[in-house]
Amino acid sequence: APLSQCPSASFRIEHHHGVPISAIIFGGRRARLAPLVYEAFDWEHGVFVGATMASERTAAQFGKIGEVRRDPMAMLPFCGYHMGDYFEHWLNIGRRMSHPPRVFHVNWFRQDENGEYLWPGFGENLRVIEWILDRCRGEADAVKTPIGYVPTPESLDLTGLDLPRENLEKLLAVDRNDWYRESESIAGFFQMFGDRFPKALWDQLEGLRLRLRSPISLVQPGSELRPLAAELNETITRENPHVYAMLSEFGKRLYFPKGILAQSAEAKEKAKKYDATIGIASENGKPMYLPTVMKYFNNLSPTEALTYAPATGRPDLRKRWRDDLLVKNPSLQGKSISIPIVTSGVTHALSLVGDLFVDKGDLVLLPDKFWENYELLFGVRYQAQIGLFPFFSASGGFNVDALRQALATRAGSWKTILVLNFPNNPTGYSITSNEAREVVAALIEFANEGRNLIVVCDDAYFGLFYDEAVLGESLFAKLAGCHERIVAVKVDGPTKEQFVWGFRTGMLTFGAKAAFSTDALYGALEKKCAGAIRSAISNCSQVAQSVLAKAMSEEQCAVER
Repeated sequence: APLSQCPSASFRIEHHHGVPISAIIFGGRRARLAPLVYEAFDWEHGVFVGATMASERTAAQFGKIGEVRRDPMAMLPFCGYHMGDYFEHWLNIGRRMSHPPRVFHVNWFRQDENGEYLWPGFGENLRVIEWILDRCRGEADAVKTPIGYVPTPESLDLTGLDLPRENLEKLLAVDRNDWYRESESIAGFFQMFGDRFPKALWDQLEGLRLRLRSPISLVQPGSELRPLAAELNETITRENPHVYAMLSEFGKRLYFPKGILAQSAEAKEKAKKYDATIGIASENGKPMYLPTVMKYFNNLSPTEALTYAPATGRPDLRKRWRDDLLVKNPSLQGKSISIPIVTSGVTHALSLVGDLFVDKGDLVLLPDKFWENYELLFGVRYQAQIGLFPFFSASGGFNVDALRQALATRAGSWKTILVLNFPNNPTGYSITSNEAREVVAALIEFANEGRNLIVVCDDAYFGLFYDEAVLGESLFAKLAGCHERIVAVKVDGPTKEQFVWGFRTGMLTFGAKAAFSTDALYGALEKKCAGAIRSAISNCSQVAQSVLAKAMSEEQCAVER
């Protein structure tokens, strides 16, 4: 009979774009072993769950009652080719999907010590389906166990169901010893398929055995890509595949976690009097504080002085800095640049560049007159290969020819990180307008030849221009969006421009080309930077940002400078 005759069939079933599948549910009939429902850790683990599904024989089936019969994905009698290849096809499908369905296992037939069923079954099974759908939406809680994620008792909607708490606990229990014995049976089953059985599933079995015998729970290795990082990578690849190719391996794995934001939002909604989530204790909607501390912040509220700033910085300060960039750099008019990210000084901004783009052995190209911290940062910390070219030409200007020759030594499509610092530390030299045009032309020329270039404009001393011939704006303004293979990065900040050295407040801004939306591209890069900040220093000083946001909003600030 055609599926269209099924009354619950969706009208989207014949949609030409396909129908996204949120969940795949495997099932087995186990009296003692399997909990009511559990969720696999990821797609590969889900294939393992499906490959090991089993049921105990009943009186209606041929064989000994209670004997375990394994039927992977319920396909063993129907698969027309080697089951090892069948399992491999499942694994390969998951590798090709950006958002593979979540995988669950259900067992409606768990019994107590007297052989009585613990779960009523039939229509009540919809309560479990509801939990599964909530998990797919990220709305249901679960406990991580050695076999997968099991519902918390409170996360199942049991309204109107007379189910004793004791029975619920038995339904959701995971017995390590029983499961370890099960793992030995699984090993014997896997051996039936010989050399064509996927190694990944053997690894999953070993992982299960380790989790069952370990007193600790092992999280996913840090070298493996998290789903949130994969989403950001997809966005970057769609908007500019060259930018994605420039990311370091660490940069590709970076993401900003959602958990802290979700917890904070929930606390704001539910905490009526006291809120002590994420390290900030509040009372009546305001941060708790000591008057002996606050008396030294005459014009700041407790919120402005004592709370955490967002990982990427205060939005008002970021917007103001961007507006100032557009004023100070006329060549940026009509171009799309990112909203500057607040960093803990220029050095921290440069380290974020390293996190995103620098792998061990990458070439970082510098003039031979450079700030010694570059070597410590890029050479020692990131183990890049630093290459030097002569800063000055024979006439005493910036040596554009030497830059060309240095770039020419890296033929093909290798990635190169170029760091240019004007006014230069230690010489104080500022590039002229003509030299700037030559530099941009040279970089575009090499980009046209297939070179991927990250050009870092270290503008720590921006504004110290004392000659009409020098370029009166940042080189970043000329490079932003000039070529799809060039990512321009501006590193600057109030530290020196506003004479607040000890505030340790820097800024990081991107300029690049995107196929469809620079906002999407910059948003993905920003979230990766936020992840790098979150994992290292959490966020930058709130009080410093509050003072700067207030001061820079006053016209007198520019007059005083």
